[in-house]
Amino acid sequence: MGAKTLLSFEEFLALPDDGNKHELNQGELVVMPPPSSGHALTIYCIQRLLNPYVLETGIGLVFVEAGYLLTREPEKTARQPDISFLSMARVKATPRDELFAGAPDLAIEVVSPGNDAAELDEKVAQYLTYGSKEVWVVYPKTRSIVIHQSGCRLRKLSDQDTITTDLFPGWSARVADFFDFDR
Repeated sequence: MGAKTLLSFEEFLALPDDGNKHELNQGELVVMPPPSSGHALTIYCIQRLLNPYVLETGIGLVFVEAGYLLTREPEKTARQPDISFLSMARVKATPRDELFAGAPDLAIEVVSPGNDAAELDEKVAQYLTYGSKEVWVVYPKTRSIVIHQSGCRLRKLSDQDTITTDLFPGWSARVADFFDFDR
């Protein structure tokens, strides 16, 4: 295994659009291929479930693959969760030509067959360390969700369960609906 190549943040931002998703993990470029149709449909389902509540209440916005600059030191880390929620105050405070500063209030990662467990754990830890209140890891293959909260609190939900969160008071959804795009 070769030495890792570090990119400056400016080099990272100047990367050409090659159809892949790019993240910067402690200065190291991480390249992810375009998602499969199943991955994309799961993202669609989650966004379809969250958007009506978030838009109706005006509490923030739901994004697909928005960029977040988690940390500048020691090397920059920029992540792009599959789905994220950010409060309206934080949306308005961000200049339009910059990545959002810090982690999203809610980061959602949809697991693909090629995901590495250690890398996924690292992302969850980074999101929580840099400000996420919750991180949802969605497993399409097992139709389950693991909710990570600060203080090492975990909840595992199956497709028979209903998901709720303090971030969205009064909102709930069946976990099964995260995986059924034709409902």
